[in-house]
Amino acid sequence: MNGREPRRDWVGRETYLLVELLSQRLGGELEAVCRAHGLTAAQYPVLWVACLHEDEEGIPLGSISDGLVTTASDVSRLVTRLEAAGLLERTRSQADRRVVRVRPTALGQAVFERATDEVKALHRRQFSDLGDEELEQLHALLNRAFWSGVRLDTTEVAS
Repeated sequence: MNGREPRRDWVGRETYLLVELLSQRLGGELEAVCRAHGLTAAQYPVLWVACLHEDEEGIPLGSISDGLVTTASDVSRLVTRLEAAGLLERTRSQADRRVVRVRPTALGQAVFERATDEVKALHRRQFSDLGDEELEQLHALLNRAFWSGVRLDTTEVAS
């Protein structure tokens, strides 16, 4: 730390670097687990959403990106790759033929379940040095930091 640099600036920079390095490490570990199941870390959440959707007809393709850190065009590309691998299938909605629905195949469900067991074990290992309260606190602080600069566009909210 430079004697002329305000402590908050130094801590902010160091915190950013630690979060960035941690993100790279955790992401690399997740990628390795996914690869062992023939997936990428980007494909896994898409498979997750499709497998956990309750409707037998599947989830509307346009709804998959809701809540994921990816765009609708990325989801379409990822679904195409998962479909080519035999893990997902697309069908037209019976109620509205304009709607494309996505659901897991039997193979996709099996791959998801095996991968998820390993992903959960990975996350337990990744945060094993933190107690339950510390992990809850870390989650709350990261969530707060994530949303601290976000401003909703009021025109989007109104529509």
